[in-house]
Amino acid sequence: RSGIPPRCPRQRPRRPPCWDAAGFVWEQDAMERAFVGLSQQQEQEISSLEGAACEAVIRQMVRGDPRFTALKGPALEKVSLNQASDALTPLLSPQRVEISISGDFSEDAVEEFAARYLGSLDKSPGRTDDKMLASKDAFGDLKSLPVEQRATVVSGADPEAIVESVELPAELLACPFVGPQGLQPGGEFLQHLNVKVPDSDARAIAHVAGTAPNRWGKMNDGTDLRDLLGLNVDMTPEDLEAARAHSMKESGAPSLAQLSEAARRAQPLWPAATLALVQEVLNRRLFSVVRERKQLTYDANFQLTAFDRLNGGWWLVTVTASPAKAPAALQACVDTLLDVKADPVSGYANSPLTNDNLRAAQRVLNNKHAAELNTNKYWTELMTGTQLPCVPAKAPGSGADCLRDWISTINAVTLADLSLALRALEIGPETMYTCIASSGSTNAADAPSADLHGHTMPSLMRR
Repeated sequence: RSGIPPRCPRQRPRRPPCWDAAGFVWEQDAMERAFVGLSQQQEQEISSLEGAACEAVIRQMVRGDPRFTALKGPALEKVSLNQASDALTPLLSPQRVEISISGDFSEDAVEEFAARYLGSLDKSPGRTDDKMLASKDAFGDLKSLPVEQRATVVSGADPEAIVESVELPAELLACPFVGPQGLQPGGEFLQHLNVKVPDSDARAIAHVAGTAPNRWGKMNDGTDLRDLLGLNVDMTPEDLEAARAHSMKESGAPSLAQLSEAARRAQPLWPAATLALVQEVLNRRLFSVVRERKQLTYDANFQLTAFDRLNGGWWLVTVTASPAKAPAALQACVDTLLDVKADPVSGYANSPLTNDNLRAAQRVLNNKHAAELNTNKYWTELMTGTQLPCVPAKAPGSGADCLRDWISTINAVTLADLSLALRALEIGPETMYTCIASSGSTNAADAPSADLHGHTMPSLMRR
């Protein structure tokens, strides 16, 4: 045997290492290993019940956009070593790199490693040590600068380069996820899918999905959540000044509790906190109705994507069940979501959220935040993006201080805020995608048990 893993595509002709102008070495052997590993990973994902179901839903929402669907073998085979190096080398400039480190370490050791492994990288155009020192000297004037320039001061990057990196074409930042409106029965893309996965075990998984804003409240067309809901029209000059002073942490600035409702909703963290609470509330509502009340599943959960840069996103409900119960479990999830969201005409909901739902969700998020602050992983996640000008909402001084203001922002969210955030989620019979993926027999008489569907009961500790 040649030592090639099973199902490995044919090996490509050996070529000498590729050197680029920055001094990076691109080896054909490494390219082959990456190709084999990625091909096997993609095949395993789309062959699993969970992966096939998610892939089917995502493909409908992006209308087949290959950037968001599973990679195909033929497409991978067409990528050459030179093409890979040409695509990746521009991304490895210091201006585009952010490093967040959390743990018990020596600062001297970290500086030594940084100088050894990153010091040889070419500086980005326009970025010099003199500009970096000048930026640090100007740190005292940070609060008087716009968000983009604040990020420039902190990073030491060239202001013109920062503007270029922030102002990308709208089509690159727009989320390609769209609703099913306009889809025709029998077409290439459908609102409801049935997926069959070859497997001897009788299992099923169902999804309900729809479009949503990103973490910071940006819709797929770049519209701010607050503009969409008409919240900014109520801002008085006094509200604007109070919101600005609080965001900049100026001396004598009002606290979050002292801000008016309009000024509080203008804070950068308000969309992130409100959407996080919506996710937790809907998680608990689905779990309560679909599992505990109707006993159709062991688990049902609601997840929102958390893009920082990409405009827009999507939400996804996942429910596992036996093949015989999957349609009923899917319909129960759909009904639960429709009952929660208020009717756009009357403003009433069949089963509205309550203050008890809100308080319970606030306790969960507060406890989760406090517990995860003890982990290095969570600290690096919080720091990620704070040094990148392309994520201005997380730049120091923008008001989106996830370390200091997260708990107070979570606790300040009201039931009215949740109702507003729900309006931004595409939840409706004509705006939701549904999918059922099953394996094994779909005949209830052939199934060994309605409860034996290959999933273990989840821990309630994560609720």
